[in-house]
Amino acid sequence: MHKNRISCVIPCYRSAGTIAEVVGLLEETISARSDEFDHEIILVNDASPDGGATLAELRRIAETNEHVVVVNLARNFGQFPAIMAGFAQVSGDIVVVLDDDMQCPPQEMFRLVDKVVDDDVDIAYAYYPDRKFSAWRNWGSSFNTWCVRHFAGVPKDLQINNYYAVKRYVVDEALRYENPYPYIDGLLIQSVGSYANVEVTHHAREQGSSGYTLRSLVAQWLDGVTLFSIVPCAWPRSWAPSSRSSGSSPAWSSSSRSSRPHHHRGLDQPHGAAVPGGVITLAVGMLGEYVGRIISVNKKPQYVV
Repeated sequence: MHKNRISCVIPCYRSAGTIAEVVGLLEETISARSDEFDHEIILVNDASPDGGATLAELRRIAETNEHVVVVNLARNFGQFPAIMAGFAQVSGDIVVVLDDDMQCPPQEMFRLVDKVVDDDVDIAYAYYPDRKFSAWRNWGSSFNTWCVRHFAGVPKDLQINNYYAVKRYVVDEALRYENPYPYIDGLLIQSVGSYANVEVTHHAREQGSSGYTLRSLVAQWLDGVTLFSIVPCAWPRSWAPSSRSSGSSPAWSSSSRSSRPHHHRGLDQPHGAAVPGGVITLAVGMLGEYVGRIISVNKKPQYVV
């Protein structure tokens, strides 16, 4: 009987206190169906700044578990490059991606895998009815979802998350992207013909704090927008006419000028003039973001092991 092979990819960051439990639950869950599935677990250390504690723990686990492979990145590249580094190591028919902090329950992995295998969908994302993220993280995630639906081609009826199972061919297609700033969800979705959401329990973080910051969430947003769409470059052009119309009336009436005899002529400007200036600043900023990424394509590695 042919066994499907599952490759679990886990990006690790400051996870010395949680990763052993994640791996243990994965092993227990998959072993219960060992007659159907073989597996491997790929742990990617994203240069955790904890004095080597995370890397030491990953290596300890690998020494006692033949299913575990450790990938150590030379520096901190971020979650998406770390996942790409894990993708480069997979040998399974189905790839499962999950976090290292127990918020994605390993024991519910087969809800996703069975959806891919039994219903023959290309990718199955977890859907969390009750998310345990902080308020600002929930807001950032919602904003990111809105953006990728409009710019990266993610279907509006699909809820994307950091816990999913996907067929190997989709991962292989994503690996064809070799440039920096990989946006994983966009790279995966552009190759699938079918998709689904599966309800999964979301747990509160057991210890420590999230590695996500406002800066990292903005960086992910920029990756998704600039990799898959040039729509932001057209925003200033579409806003400019309305800005000009809003600034068409004089800001200072004749009566106000007469009441202020020492008013300098150089300040006699429409209020709306500041709006086109803001639009120009936005346009230059967005253009600079695109140009900067184009220039760095040939200079910056996606990740280094």
